Amino acid sequence: MTAPDPATAHRTAVVEALGVLGSGPEERFDRITRMTQEAFGVPLTFLNLVHGGVVTAQSTQGWRQGGSAPEEQVFCSATVLTNEPMVVPDATLDPRFRHRPPSRSRGSGSTRARR
Repeated sequence: MTAPDPATAHRTAVVEALGVLGSGPEERFDRITRMTQEAFGVPLTFLNLVHGGVVTAQSTQGWRQGGSAPEEQVFCSATVLTNEPMVVPDATLDPRFRHRPPSRSRGSGSTRARR
């Protein structure tokens, strides 16, 4: 088995040190996703924690609350790999994202993600 790159190992350690994984809904996180949804006028917003090859939905608006998924199934796996903002005009047409569950089931179009 290959050791994770240093950035991945560091990110996982930081997320685990927060002590919030599996804590359920928290108003402090829900407030952020509500404000983001209102500010950008988008149907879906997520506050996800990427750790150890898994993404945990700490807060969502317009999508099921909680749960985890393999990082290759969610947008976050792409956003954590860049230091630049990522703008996806239509996720249903973008080959990086069109196969992922939010794009397929909700037809989510645009996204702006920041690391």
